Amino acid sequence: MCNGLPPKSNWDKAETIAKIAIALVTVTWSALSFSLVTFYQRKTAERQAEAARVASQSQRGIAEAQLGSGLLPLLVKGTDSERARALMVLSSVAPEPAEKISRVLTETGGTPSEREFAGRVNVRSKESGLESSFAELLSNARSYRGFGLSAEADREYRRALKVIPRRLSTEVDRDLARKAEEAYSSARFDEAAALFEQLFARVVR
Repeated sequence: MCNGLPPKSNWDKAETIAKIAIALVTVTWSALSFSLVTFYQRKTAERQAEAARVASQSQRGIAEAQLGSGLLPLLVKGTDSERARALMVLSSVAPEPAEKISRVLTETGGTPSEREFAGRVNVRSKESGLESSFAELLSNARSYRGFGLSAEADREYRRALKVIPRRLSTEVDRDLARKAEEAYSSARFDEAAALFEQLFARVVR
């Protein structure tokens, strides 16, 4: 019977098509929503990790400045032995200013013993600087890993491995380092981060 409406079979087809379209939209939206949530979670983790890194650097800078201020009277007005001790302490904790002072002492002459002492301070400052860089990179790596950013953590672990202090280099498990590098090269970042952490946990006890 013709009453101006499409046949029932056409309605059935339209209903089927509508259901498929709704299902596709639902799946697409679910996938998009998951991607958006994952993206924002990662960005939040990156911001938190960066904030933690900056805060750590700031605290270290404040501590070094406070130490330098405390040692300044001894460096300026102390006896020769007091200045020597203060400079050695400074070279261990705040290597950059100590290295600058020792360079000035070397360039301005003085007695042979003073120049020899300035050279020792300079060497100690450089060693302390490398150790400080290593500690900062390792701290960054662990912070990134704590926020679930394994790829970023791997990057810092690898940099730390390249500047590891000489006194610790003999403790490095080269086979474990090789496995970590292989995992990183294969984009198995979580596995690589776990291996790197295992390696450094054995080195820095």
